[in-house]
Amino acid sequence: MRRRANLAGALLVGVLAAACSGPAPDADPQWTQLDPDGAEPVTLTSLGDRLLLGTYAAGSPTRPGLSLMGPGDGLTPLTVSAKSVNGPLARWLVLAASGTELVGVGGNANGAHGNTRWTTWSGSMGGGASGQAVGGVTEQPQDFWTFGGWEAGGIVGATWVGGAPVIVGSWKGAAAGTDIATWTREGDTWSHRPATGTDLASTTTALAQAQGVAATAGTAVIAGSLTRLDSGVTERPAVWLSRSARGPWTRIELPGDAGRAEAVGCDERRCLVLGRSGSRLRAWWVAPAGAAAQPQVTPADPPVAALAESDHLAAPAVRGESAWAPVRDDGHSVVLAAGHRGWRRSPAPPGIPTAVAVLDNRLVTIIRATAPGAAPASALWTGAVPLAD
Repeated sequence: MRRRANLAGALLVGVLAAACSGPAPDADPQWTQLDPDGAEPVTLTSLGDRLLLGTYAAGSPTRPGLSLMGPGDGLTPLTVSAKSVNGPLARWLVLAASGTELVGVGGNANGAHGNTRWTTWSGSMGGGASGQAVGGVTEQPQDFWTFGGWEAGGIVGATWVGGAPVIVGSWKGAAAGTDIATWTREGDTWSHRPATGTDLASTTTALAQAQGVAATAGTAVIAGSLTRLDSGVTERPAVWLSRSARGPWTRIELPGDAGRAEAVGCDERRCLVLGRSGSRLRAWWVAPAGAAAQPQVTPADPPVAALAESDHLAAPAVRGESAWAPVRDDGHSVVLAAGHRGWRRSPAPPGIPTAVAVLDNRLVTIIRATAPGAAPASALWTGAVPLAD
């Protein structure tokens, strides 16, 4: 059953229901569609007992929006202050938090060639009563050449590690193709860090590509692939780990068949990496270790029969020994819940999952419509957390 509901009422009723009786095996989480004040939901960021919701309002003078979501408090707006021509038009790519500090990256297709003009944002949040502004973000305008120009690639995400933010994307390589690029911040200024001579660099025999980034309490993890050219062409799933935004980064090729890693989600201790080998969904638990120990990588392939090449893989939500990943399987949306003894499937709202997070005992997800020109383009849903074995 699916229904539209007031955000505060839906979350409160859902939390009480989930707390009293968890869903039976393979039960429908009873999804409820939420209305984030008429805006399109774009991103979800976990903040402990709250979520940060990034939105996009096409008809607003400032299109990017931010709100805090709590179990029963509805939406608490945060301020968004644009400072450049592209700032008011930006659509959030990522919002990352460390304690009360926020960093964001938004994009707007602009210019003669329709290239994305990236904008960076910084700010903070706090407590406060429901409905009161408790903080927000302000744009930090950057020089055009910071993320643009002939050598620029794209941006895939941002996170915090070692108390500092880092943006991850791609940049023209000195030896071949594009390198995995990182940008670090000094004051209000972001700077590209050259990858030449590091594990992030592409070479004439191996091309490195990033697809996503997240972090545990002490280690950033980039998910992507390494395309080897020395004996034919073989794409291998890989991760790059660092305990500092400034590096160094260490590459680890993930076990199993050829393919690529595409998404990563972490809690304080470990990460779940999602990828694909052909039409088969792949997964690996990655537990970063201390400076003197090797990270632990454990394959945990989920039960998906038919993953289409065009199916987007959203970063999974990870909490303790469990994880949740909304994915497409043979054209249908499902939620996969990972636990001690494997995976369990539950139905998800129709469409393409683009984000997921856990709020108390509820799962919150953003689903993009599959029909061209559908309104809204994406919708916000909440349901009882599917419990894994």
